[in-house]
Amino acid sequence: MVEVTRRCDLKCPVCFASAGEKSRDPSHENLTDVFRSIADRLPQGILQISGGEPTVRDDLCSLVTAAAAMDFAGVQLNTNGIRLAEDSDLPLRLKESGLSWVYLQFDSTEDDAYAALRGRSLFSIKRKAVERCADAELGVVLVTTVKQGVNDHLLGDILRFGAEHAPAVRGVHFQPMAFFGRYPFPPSDEERITLPEVLQRIWSQHSFFRMDDFSPCGGLHPMCSFTGEFFVSQGKFKRKGTAKPPKEELDLVRATARVASRWTLPEDTTCSGDVFGDVLSWRRRIFTVTGMAFQDAWTLDTERLQRCPIKCVGADGTFFPFCTGTVTSRNGRRLYGKNVP
Repeated sequence: MVEVTRRCDLKCPVCFASAGEKSRDPSHENLTDVFRSIADRLPQGILQISGGEPTVRDDLCSLVTAAAAMDFAGVQLNTNGIRLAEDSDLPLRLKESGLSWVYLQFDSTEDDAYAALRGRSLFSIKRKAVERCADAELGVVLVTTVKQGVNDHLLGDILRFGAEHAPAVRGVHFQPMAFFGRYPFPPSDEERITLPEVLQRIWSQHSFFRMDDFSPCGGLHPMCSFTGEFFVSQGKFKRKGTAKPPKEELDLVRATARVASRWTLPEDTTCSGDVFGDVLSWRRRIFTVTGMAFQDAWTLDTERLQRCPIKCVGADGTFFPFCTGTVTSRNGRRLYGKNVP
């Protein structure tokens, strides 16, 4: 994960990155050097272009082009989707630049939750961003920050929205709220929601899902994540098979390649008249439901950190586990240095 800016066009009450700072963006040259360093040291990994809000950079497409030419299994854009919704050409330009998929902040199908978490009504903008990406044949993963008492009753609705907008929507990724960056209240056990509780909400709010649909993600500590893989046809979920991790998921490199293949929207081959193309069209119908629990200063576990394959890159080129790169003190100060300046 590389932060390409600290600027943002939102001022969310809840923000992992504590974005919105007035600071100078790293140069295009600096960032391409960082991308190259990552590709050299972690070949066939997934590069996340993040922020701040990366779409505020005018040279974003050029940065994507540079990254796409390097040895990455996929290049994803972590975004709030505002510019994707407002600039009708941007999703297609990003797709043509080599972007693999969009990692879209998507907390709810109702505006009350957006007002609480993001400071304003955003659902219509999120929906438009998904539609623009669909028009550009650019895959989207909906990324939901789950807050107890705010949107944890809407997880089933989010899954239904995702299925209705498949195949452009490739999956939903749930992230229980962790207390780092910017948040409007001190943490307490009552404010937290765990991965098992997220799964319980999914089972209770959507009649399709059951416990054995999910398993820990390959390559990660079992307490960090869950994953399930399904088919979607005409807006409805269909069971693909056992949740037992495939052999390739036990190997990090192959697990990464699998994620990239699932979250990238394959070309539509169903109308090609080619039998082989029709058989391959099943890949467009794959839909993932995943979750990841980030750690904060109160929950940091060194065993989980040691097994973490998700890296941040420091200004000096140092790689460190994602949760140490985002963890902050009570006043929002980063405890383990800064990302690329």
